[in-house]
Amino acid sequence: MKKLYSLASTALLAATLVGCAGGGASYTDGTYTGEAAGYDPANPIKVEVTVTDGKMSDIQVLSHGESVDKIPATQEALDTLPGAIVEKGSTDIDGLSGATMTSNGIKGAVDNALEQATAE
Repeated sequence: MKKLYSLASTALLAATLVGCAGGGASYTDGTYTGEAAGYDPANPIKVEVTVTDGKMSDIQVLSHGESVDKIPATQEALDTLPGAIVEKGSTDIDGLSGATMTSNGIKGAVDNALEQATAE
């Protein structure tokens, strides 16, 4: 009985993980802009998200007010997170240590743009 319970629990966990896997969303093809606050709420991070064949194919940071000179990790987040989001097909990724607010701003801006891609 203990084996049966263990097997059933493992199967349920596997099914749950497959159902929650990132990248499953389908979006309307096009180019969308979104913005969200990073470290400096007065100068939000603005991104452009390109959707091709229902999936994110490119993300460009258009503008930001982040302190790249004072916090080196900020520039790294601006350079690497967009590609990581496209690769995973989701904003459900880890932010960059030392640039948490910038990371959250990038992910929020992408989410904002993708809301437009699902609303059409």
